[in-house]
Order: sequence, then structure tokens, then C-alpha cells
Amino acid sequence: MKINKKTNYILIWCLAFAILCSSLLVLLKPQKSIFAAVDISDIDENTEITESSGIISADLHRALTYFYNANKTSGEPISVLKIDTFKNFPVSTLDLTGGKIDEHTVHPVISDLRNLDIFDLTSFDTIILKNNKISTITTEFDEIPNLVKLDISNNQLSSFSYSALSETCYTTNLQVLNLSQNKITSCNLQNIAVGEIDLRDNQITSNNLTLPTSTNVKVNLSHNLLQGDLTQTENIVYGFQGVKDKQKYNINQQIFFGGLDGIENVKIYGVAESGNTLFKTLNAGEKTTLPLGNYLVKFTEESSEEGIEFSIIPLAPTIKLFVDNQEIESTTRLLNHNTTIKFYGDENSTIFWRKNGDANWTQSDTAEISSDGITIIYVKQVVDGFESEVQTYSFTVNKSAISAWIFLIVGIAGLVAFFFIAIVLSRKYLGTSGANKTGRNLPLD
Repeated sequence: MKINKKTNYILIWCLAFAILCSSLLVLLKPQKSIFAAVDISDIDENTEITESSGIISADLHRALTYFYNANKTSGEPISVLKIDTFKNFPVSTLDLTGGKIDEHTVHPVISDLRNLDIFDLTSFDTIILKNNKISTITTEFDEIPNLVKLDISNNQLSSFSYSALSETCYTTNLQVLNLSQNKITSCNLQNIAVGEIDLRDNQITSNNLTLPTSTNVKVNLSHNLLQGDLTQTENIVYGFQGVKDKQKYNINQQIFFGGLDGIENVKIYGVAESGNTLFKTLNAGEKTTLPLGNYLVKFTEESSEEGIEFSIIPLAPTIKLFVDNQEIESTTRLLNHNTTIKFYGDENSTIFWRKNGDANWTQSDTAEISSDGITIIYVKQVVDGFESEVQTYSFTVNKSAISAWIFLIVGIAGLVAFFFIAIVLSRKYLGTSGANKTGRNLPLD
């Protein structure tokens, strides 16, 4: 028993040491918070859906009850919904327009459509959700095959895909899909085969747009940020592309005018304190880039609209890294030596940079990195009075550190060596103890 206890004691210490070493070699990742979700599979026709039940958002609950009470043909007003509340409803349009309707009517504003699809909405062929604050659409409409019109204009959507709709809807029944005045940067319309789609006034770029394969679909894309070769057709209207109001763009930004109903051309004015000067007229089908400056786009001379004001600014400076006057890869972000950064801007530019923690900008085309730790460099250039966007670079400096893979190998080698020594010592101890015990039991002559 003594031998077994001592053996176990050694093995326990070996195991503890192994766990400690392993914990040092593993990069610990922060744990994400996990929030309980409502299990909608437990919801049936008897489930009462209240404002505080957590099944749908409180603002969606208020909007739905408001709509029900305003459009019901009989019965008392309700404050509790059920999944069949709208089954066989007497009106075919579910109008959940948010905000102020007139001086006497203000609708609830919806920010979350989560679990809208638990309701039977097949009585509706039109759903209006304009003027809300909806940022995401997932499966809320994919079980409404008879949907003819969906209006989600003037919301906060960042993306949209045809897969959010029922297949029968986007291949057969859809007539109008209004996604205008959102913040959409990515849009996939590939399998939509029918209807008209309004995507005006979003943030869509060429790399993140998939147009319908079918030529039966009319898409209005005016007032987005599409670049490249744009050819307007009968079903694809590009209108005006390239810039948004009160924004800044670099000198390579393309401006395109494909034509709009009743508008043959747009005029681009240079804006200065002394007044606006006509710089260029874009006719339908033409595109251009502009030099540095402040500009105003007007769509008609007599229009009362203010137009689109924007600025063209320089590109941010580029960088090169040098160690002992030898250039290293500019993509390197882990530095083990004192490093010199050289900034390269436009001709006649003035370059400014600062490090994290610096209150003021330094006017220079070089910066030194020598302190261990994380160094963040901010850099910009000024050309003819126009300031570029600020480019940010982050570097990790550890001149005394060995590479992570070397540390791993050394750690594993040390762990193996420890186990080897522990096993040798254990065998030696066990052998000695066994011999002593055997010797004590030998019979005397």
C-alpha cells in the first residue's frame, strides 16, 4: 500500500504540472454571452402573445394590435395576440407604416420583426412597413406565397436577398418590391422573375449587387454607388450613380448619369466662397471623374431641390517599412526590430501622422517605431488645401520575444522531458522500495 500511495502521489503531481503547462500554451478566447431564445415550436393557437411575453418585440406587438383594432369589423379592442389573430382578416393590406401619419395620427415605430412569421398572414397580399427602423429581414415573409406588394422603404436595412421571400412570390406573384431609402450595401435579386423593384437611394456598390437573371423584372437603382461599365436598358435603370449628399470621395470616384424620366442631363458645379461655377454637364450615358474640389449636382436648373453636395479628396498616403535601411514587407504587422515607416503621398502634398496617445499631428514623411507593445499610426495628407481620409495602421512590437511556434516547441519539449524524468525516478523509487521490502522478508540462515 505504501508503494501505491507514493506512486499515485507522483502521478498526481505529474498530471497537475501537465495541466498547468497546457493552459499556458493555449490561447484563451473570450466567451460570447448566450441569451435565452423563445422556442417558437411550443407556440400554438392558444398561446397568448403579449407585449411583454418576449415572443415578438414590444414595438411590433404595439403595431400589430394598433392595426388590428383600427381595421377590425366587430368585437372589442384587443391587447393580446394569437397566431391566428389575422387568419381570414377582412382587409388584404397589412399596413404597419411607422411614425407620424398626419397631425392626429402617430403609428408605433418598429425596429425588430423577429418572429413575425409565427402569425398566419396569408390573408394579406400587400404588406407595408415603410418609415420604420427595421435593420434585418430573415424568414418573416418566406411563407406568404400570395404576397404581391412589399414596401420596406425608408428603413435601416443593410442587405437584402430574394431568399427572404417565398419562392412562389418571387417567381410568380410579386408585382412591387420597394426597398428604397435604406442603407443597403449588398443586394441579391438573382432569382426574382417578376415585378418591379425600387432600390433607389441606398449604398449599393457594384461588387455587392446581383441583378435578376430574368429580363421581365424592372429594377430602379438610381442614387447608389455603382461604378464601372453601366449600360442602362429597358428593365435596368441606373439613373444617377456615384456620390451621396454631404459625403467625401477619393479622386478615383466615378460619377455616371444614365438618364431619368424627364431629365436629359445633370449639371455639376464647382462650389467656392465666391459662388458656384458650372464645371461639367453629364448627358445620358456619360460618366466622369473629378479633380479635388467641392461640388454640387443639380438635376434641373429650375428645381427647388438643393441637389447633391459632395467633395473629392486625395487618397490616403501609402507606406513602406525599413529595418536598418533595408525595406521589409509593407504588410508586416509583427515587428521584432526598430522600424522606420516612410509615407508616400501625392506630389506637393504635406503629410501628417500621429501615434496612439499623441494629442497633436506631426508633419513629416517618416515615423519611428521602437517601443514594445501595440503602436497605432494614423496618417493623412493635405493637397491643395484638401485633406485626405485618415488611414490607420496597427503594429505589434516585441523585440525580445521569440516566435510563437518556437515557444510551443520549447514548451512541449519541456513537458516531454519532465514526464521522462518523472517516469525514470518513479521506476527507480519503485525498484528500490521493492528490493527493500523483499530483503526484509528473506529468511535467516
